Amino acid sequence: MQNAIVYRSVRMVAEAAASVPLLLYEGEEEIAEHPLLDLIARPNPVSSTPDLLESWYGFLLVSGNAYLEAVAIGGSLRELHALRPDRMKVVPGPEGWPEAFEYTADGRTVRFAGEVAPGVRPVLHVKLFHPVNDHYGLSPIEAAASAIDTHNTASRWNKALLDNSARPSGALVYTARDGNLSPEQYERLKSELEQGFQGAARAGRPLLLEGGLDWKSMSLSPKEWTSSRPSTSPPARSPSRWACRRCCSPSRRQHLLQLPGGDAHLLAPEPSSRSSTAPPRRSPSGSPPPSPTSVSGPPGLKP
Repeated sequence: MQNAIVYRSVRMVAEAAASVPLLLYEGEEEIAEHPLLDLIARPNPVSSTPDLLESWYGFLLVSGNAYLEAVAIGGSLRELHALRPDRMKVVPGPEGWPEAFEYTADGRTVRFAGEVAPGVRPVLHVKLFHPVNDHYGLSPIEAAASAIDTHNTASRWNKALLDNSARPSGALVYTARDGNLSPEQYERLKSELEQGFQGAARAGRPLLLEGGLDWKSMSLSPKEWTSSRPSTSPPARSPSRWACRRCCSPSRRQHLLQLPGGDAHLLAPEPSSRSSTAPPRRSPSGSPPPSPTSVSGPPGLKP
């Protein structure tokens, strides 16, 4: 599992499912004490109930198959174990139905068949839907393999980019008159570049060229790329002009703007395509609004 997103997704689902309490009912009456509840509370000496269920659900999400082994002594169930799906093999019978399971680990194979207790088989197999397989479930990761491979490939590419000092493209040009490099010279040059100049610990080392070699950069470094990017922030606008545009544009009328410091300035709206014959507005006192020439204000705010 080398994909952090897939691993975290599987863990979140498995942990949430394992945290759901398991209750036992007989009809509508809840049973508080029962051997099955004791077995679930203590499934085996090395796992708690959340550990067992989280592993079981995790195997189901990753492989599409989950196997739970039941261990009985004297016809009584004593332990439950979650088995790894990659080690399990379904053995079909003559009619095609599974009749046994084979579990292989460390070169040894254990066969599970029959019943360990009356009515209890040794292995409980839960599988997801698979359209073309009768005995194994379809893994969700297998269905999403292309998307996961794309993400893993992009991650490896980004890591290689950083390992190569974040300069993926460049060329050493051989300008000597005697022609091309010999195979021995080419391999020696390639080995020296990989050993002496690639990697984060060797980033920024000066490159010493000899024998007619010249370095031609074919791309921008991250620093150059960042400094050459155009600014994505919107251009600064005058707060006064913006505020006036908000209140004047709908009515297309002149607005007397009060500026900090007590100065006032008359801002005219943009010319309209339709002529207006409406009379000029008057102030509450009845006098007409001041003309642009009679109002003082900073010249920079003239429209």
